[in-house]
Amino acid sequence: MSIKRLAKSLILCSAFCLMANHALAEEIFTYPKTPEESQKLIKELIPEAEKNNTKAQYELGLIYGKCVSHGYNVCKQKTHPKACDDEDFSSFDYSNCDRKKSAYWLSKSANANYAPAEFLMGNIYSFGSYEAGIKQNYLKAKDWYLKSLRDEKNDKNNSLIYYHIKLLYQEGGYGLQKDPKKAAYWCKKTKIKGFQC
Repeated sequence: MSIKRLAKSLILCSAFCLMANHALAEEIFTYPKTPEESQKLIKELIPEAEKNNTKAQYELGLIYGKCVSHGYNVCKQKTHPKACDDEDFSSFDYSNCDRKKSAYWLSKSANANYAPAEFLMGNIYSFGSYEAGIKQNYLKAKDWYLKSLRDEKNDKNNSLIYYHIKLLYQEGGYGLQKDPKKAAYWCKKTKIKGFQC
Protein backbone atom coordinates (compact mmCIF):
# COMPACT_ATOMS: atom_id res chain seq x y z
CA MET A 1 0.00 0.00 0.00
CA SER A 2 1.38 3.43 -0.92
CA ILE A 3 2.07 6.05 1.74
CA LYS A 4 -0.57 8.25 0.14
CA ARG A 5 -3.28 5.58 0.45
CA LEU A 6 -2.19 4.65 3.96
CA ALA A 7 -2.28 8.28 5.09
CA LYS A 8 -5.75 8.79 3.65
CA SER A 9 -6.95 5.56 5.23
CA LEU A 10 -5.63 6.57 8.64
CA ILE A 11 -7.25 9.98 8.38
CA LEU A 12 -10.55 8.43 7.24
CA CYS A 13 -10.59 5.87 10.02
CA SER A 14 -9.69 8.29 12.76
CA ALA A 15 -12.15 10.85 11.39
CA PHE A 16 -14.97 8.33 11.41
CA CYS A 17 -14.01 6.80 14.76
CA LEU A 18 -13.76 10.24 16.31
CA MET A 19 -17.14 11.22 14.95
CA ALA A 20 -18.53 8.10 16.64
CA ASN A 21 -16.80 8.81 19.96
CA HIS A 22 -14.93 12.10 19.67
CA ALA A 23 -11.96 12.40 22.01
CA LEU A 24 -12.13 16.20 22.08
CA ALA A 25 -15.80 16.44 22.99
CA GLU A 26 -16.82 17.74 26.39
CA GLU A 27 -19.20 14.84 26.74
CA ILE A 28 -19.53 11.63 24.79
CA PHE A 29 -22.20 12.01 22.13
CA THR A 30 -24.52 9.03 21.77
CA TYR A 31 -25.87 8.67 18.25
CA PRO A 32 -29.57 8.01 17.82
CA LYS A 33 -30.27 4.40 16.88
CA THR A 34 -33.65 4.84 15.18
CA PRO A 35 -35.10 7.39 12.76
CA GLU A 36 -37.60 8.39 15.46
CA GLU A 37 -34.81 9.09 17.97
CA SER A 38 -32.95 11.07 15.32
CA GLN A 39 -35.93 13.24 14.43
CA LYS A 40 -36.67 13.91 18.10
CA LEU A 41 -33.08 14.91 18.79
CA ILE A 42 -32.86 17.08 15.67
CA LYS A 43 -36.04 18.92 16.73
CA GLU A 44 -34.51 19.53 20.16
CA LEU A 45 -31.13 20.63 18.83
CA ILE A 46 -32.17 23.01 16.02
CA PRO A 47 -33.59 25.76 18.28
CA GLU A 48 -30.46 25.64 20.44
CA ALA A 49 -28.17 25.61 17.40
CA GLU A 50 -30.01 28.61 15.95
CA LYS A 51 -29.27 30.43 19.25
CA ASN A 52 -25.56 29.85 18.52
CA ASN A 53 -25.13 27.01 21.00
CA THR A 54 -21.87 25.58 19.65
CA LYS A 55 -22.35 22.15 21.20
CA ALA A 56 -25.84 21.84 19.65
CA GLN A 57 -24.41 22.92 16.28
CA TYR A 58 -21.65 20.34 16.62
CA GLU A 59 -24.11 17.57 17.51
CA LEU A 60 -26.33 18.44 14.54
CA GLY A 61 -23.24 18.26 12.36
CA LEU A 62 -22.51 14.80 13.72
CA ILE A 63 -26.05 13.54 13.15
CA TYR A 64 -26.22 14.88 9.59
CA GLY A 65 -22.69 13.63 8.90
CA LYS A 66 -23.45 10.05 9.88
CA CYS A 67 -23.31 8.69 6.35
CA VAL A 68 -20.70 5.93 6.25
CA SER A 69 -22.15 2.64 7.40
CA HIS A 70 -19.06 0.75 6.26
CA GLY A 71 -16.71 2.79 8.46
CA TYR A 72 -15.99 -0.13 10.77
CA ASN A 73 -14.81 -2.33 7.91
CA VAL A 74 -12.60 0.47 6.59
CA CYS A 75 -11.06 0.83 10.05
CA LYS A 76 -10.48 -2.89 10.43
CA GLN A 77 -8.92 -3.30 6.99
CA LYS A 78 -6.81 -0.17 6.80
CA THR A 79 -5.57 0.58 10.31
CA HIS A 80 -5.09 -0.96 13.70
CA PRO A 81 -7.61 -3.81 14.15
CA LYS A 82 -8.70 -2.59 17.59
CA ALA A 83 -9.08 1.08 16.61
CA CYS A 84 -12.85 0.98 16.25
CA ASP A 85 -13.86 -2.09 18.27
CA ASP A 86 -15.65 -0.03 20.91
CA GLU A 87 -18.37 1.03 18.51
CA ASP A 88 -21.14 -1.03 16.96
CA PHE A 89 -21.37 0.78 13.63
CA SER A 90 -24.35 -1.28 12.46
CA SER A 91 -26.58 0.01 15.25
CA PHE A 92 -26.68 3.68 14.25
CA ASP A 93 -29.44 5.42 12.33
CA TYR A 94 -28.07 6.68 9.01
CA SER A 95 -31.37 8.04 7.68
CA ASN A 96 -30.45 11.71 8.23
CA CYS A 97 -27.32 11.67 6.10
CA ASP A 98 -26.91 15.15 4.65
CA ARG A 99 -23.30 16.21 4.20
CA LYS A 100 -24.24 19.77 3.26
CA LYS A 101 -26.15 20.27 6.53
CA SER A 102 -23.38 18.50 8.43
CA ALA A 103 -20.72 20.85 7.04
CA TYR A 104 -22.98 23.86 7.66
CA TRP A 105 -23.51 23.12 11.35
CA LEU A 106 -19.94 21.97 11.97
CA SER A 107 -18.55 25.12 10.33
CA LYS A 108 -20.83 27.35 12.45
CA SER A 109 -19.61 25.59 15.58
CA ALA A 110 -15.98 25.64 14.43
CA ASN A 111 -16.13 29.33 13.53
CA ALA A 112 -17.27 29.95 17.12
CA ASN A 113 -14.08 28.24 18.35
CA TYR A 114 -15.54 24.89 19.44
CA ALA A 115 -12.49 22.60 19.31
CA PRO A 116 -14.24 19.31 18.41
CA ALA A 117 -15.91 21.00 15.43
CA GLU A 118 -12.63 22.61 14.39
CA PHE A 119 -11.00 19.18 14.36
CA LEU A 120 -13.77 17.74 12.20
CA MET A 121 -13.52 20.68 9.80
CA GLY A 122 -9.87 19.68 9.43
CA ASN A 123 -11.03 16.20 8.52
CA ILE A 124 -13.58 17.52 6.03
CA TYR A 125 -10.90 19.59 4.26
CA SER A 126 -8.46 16.66 4.36
CA PHE A 127 -10.81 14.70 2.09
CA GLY A 128 -13.11 17.28 0.63
CA SER A 129 -16.82 16.67 0.32
CA TYR A 130 -18.39 16.76 -3.11
CA GLU A 131 -21.87 16.61 -1.57
CA ALA A 132 -21.15 19.59 0.71
CA GLY A 133 -19.36 21.57 -2.00
CA ILE A 134 -16.04 21.56 -0.12
CA LYS A 135 -12.91 20.93 -2.16
CA GLN A 136 -10.01 18.98 -0.73
CA ASN A 137 -7.57 21.52 0.74
CA TYR A 138 -4.69 20.40 2.96
CA LEU A 139 -3.76 23.98 3.85
CA LYS A 140 -7.23 24.65 5.27
CA ALA A 141 -7.21 21.23 6.94
CA LYS A 142 -3.91 22.06 8.67
CA ASP A 143 -5.25 25.45 9.77
CA TRP A 144 -8.37 23.86 11.29
CA TYR A 145 -6.30 21.20 13.05
CA LEU A 146 -4.06 23.89 14.53
CA LYS A 147 -7.07 25.89 15.69
CA SER A 148 -8.43 22.81 17.47
CA LEU A 149 -5.36 22.63 19.73
CA ARG A 150 -6.34 23.95 23.13
CA ASP A 151 -4.34 22.51 25.99
CA GLU A 152 -0.68 21.84 25.25
CA LYS A 153 -0.59 19.39 28.17
CA ASN A 154 -3.38 17.22 26.76
CA ASP A 155 -1.17 14.68 25.01
CA LYS A 156 -3.99 12.29 24.08
CA ASN A 157 -5.93 14.78 21.96
CA ASN A 158 -3.00 16.83 20.75
CA SER A 159 -0.98 13.81 19.63
CA LEU A 160 -3.80 12.83 17.31
CA ILE A 161 -3.93 16.36 15.91
CA TYR A 162 -0.15 16.46 15.50
CA TYR A 163 -0.31 13.14 13.67
CA HIS A 164 -2.92 14.45 11.23
CA ILE A 165 -0.78 17.52 10.51
CA LYS A 166 2.25 15.27 10.02
CA LEU A 167 0.32 13.22 7.43
CA LEU A 168 -0.65 16.36 5.52
CA TYR A 169 2.97 17.53 5.28
CA GLN A 170 4.14 14.03 4.46
CA GLU A 171 1.75 13.69 1.53
CA GLY A 172 1.60 17.31 0.37
CA GLY A 173 -0.67 18.66 -2.31
CA TYR A 174 -4.09 20.31 -2.30
CA GLY A 175 -2.66 23.71 -1.36
CA LEU A 176 0.03 22.50 1.04
CA GLN A 177 3.60 21.92 -0.08
CA LYS A 178 5.09 18.54 0.77
CA ASP A 179 7.66 19.15 3.49
CA PRO A 180 9.52 16.18 5.02
CA LYS A 181 11.15 18.42 7.67
CA LYS A 182 7.80 19.73 8.89
CA ALA A 183 6.38 16.20 8.76
CA ALA A 184 9.27 15.03 10.96
CA TYR A 185 8.69 17.94 13.37
CA TRP A 186 5.02 17.05 13.83
CA CYS A 187 5.91 13.38 14.05
CA LYS A 188 8.20 14.09 17.02
CA LYS A 189 5.35 15.87 18.79
CA THR A 190 3.09 12.86 18.26
CA LYS A 191 3.00 10.47 21.16
CA ILE A 192 0.46 7.96 19.91
CA LYS A 193 1.62 4.42 20.48
CA GLY A 194 1.49 2.21 17.42
CA PHE A 195 1.59 4.99 14.84
CA GLN A 196 4.86 4.90 12.97
CA CYS A 197 6.37 8.07 11.58
